[in-house]
Amino acid sequence: MKPPDQVLVCENRARGTRLSSLPDHYRRPLTKLKPHPDVVARKVGTELVLVHLGRNEIFSTNLTGARIWALLGEGVPEGDLVGRLLTEFDAERPEAVEREVEDFLGLIRGEGLVVAHEP
Repeated sequence: MKPPDQVLVCENRARGTRLSSLPDHYRRPLTKLKPHPDVVARKVGTELVLVHLGRNEIFSTNLTGARIWALLGEGVPEGDLVGRLLTEFDAERPEAVEREVEDFLGLIRGEGLVVAHEP
């Protein structure tokens, strides 16, 4: 399966804007993340809709973002996400997938959609 042209999209529908990349200090490659307890997720077509109930904000991701969300829910560490996606998707540029995964994780962390998982 080949991902869309823009590998990952995370959009805040309440604000009506697409989120941009966050600084590197939001990225922790070996961390295990899990959904924030106030966030619910529902698949709608090929999108995943995330609702932060505590802030009444709605976000959406495309198919690839939905897959990353599922992998995080399975307990896959950040550092293993790119490898897993490369085995599942027909990506022509692995470095682009790596960059997009890092950006997406920074975005969902920065928006408070995920928290660090303590084993």
